[in-house]
Amino acid sequence: MLAEKCEKHNAKVWLINTGWVRGSFGVGKRMNLTQTRAIIDSIHDDSLDMSNTKTMRRFQMEVPETVFGVDPEILRPINCWPDRQAYKTTCKKLA
Repeated sequence: MLAEKCEKHNAKVWLINTGWVRGSFGVGKRMNLTQTRAIIDSIHDDSLDMSNTKTMRRFQMEVPETVFGVDPEILRPINCWPDRQAYKTTCKKLA
């Protein structure tokens, strides 16, 4: 229903990770508030719309390659988890 309304009204939707980065709970850490604010600022000033993106195939989501003020490594979670296999397993469970 949300997807239908977004499509009907041409609404943009952004999913912001305010949870864990660099690993799951107990391994990683909470998303840095400064970087979260930088993402929100990029949404507000429309610069995120102009970013190049890559598709997360499993979720069919477009993820920006860069965001001003944000460590680009956290934009591609598999690249910053200490255990890539643990990332893949967790990602599969989430999907």
